[in-house]
Amino acid sequence: MSWIPFFVAFLLSAILLAEFTGCRLILFPPLVVIGFEMFGHARVCPWARRPLVVPVACTLIATVGVLLVLFFGSGPLAAAASVLSAIGVLRLFGLHMPPAIAIGLLPFVFPKPGYEYPLSVGIGTLLLTACFFFWCKIAVSGDARKILLR
Repeated sequence: MSWIPFFVAFLLSAILLAEFTGCRLILFPPLVVIGFEMFGHARVCPWARRPLVVPVACTLIATVGVLLVLFFGSGPLAAAASVLSAIGVLRLFGLHMPPAIAIGLLPFVFPKPGYEYPLSVGIGTLLLTACFFFWCKIAVSGDARKILLR
């Protein structure tokens, strides 16, 4: 249970950063799920072993989602293309991270999606990765740390 204070610290940091920057989507719903799995189930969470890839994949998925909405609107075919694109990105990076698929769908519910969303996703996932590394360094034993961060 040593992960709980670090997860709460991540959440509070993301809330404060969102408040001070005005980028409310730094703490977007799928990020909470991604973070909970990374911290709470680190030994079995597939993406916890490759945390540096998480911000890259998530930001790319968010960017594709925004571009699809901008060029094709928010219809069902564009949403299906977003899901397929997200799956493609995850396969490209060798990640099994189902919550990331939702990242590509969120732009479909925004009134006017723009560059702010992928930027916020990048900031939020980088913050999560930094907090996860800090937790691994401080609270996780040496052997477990080696397994997690191969």
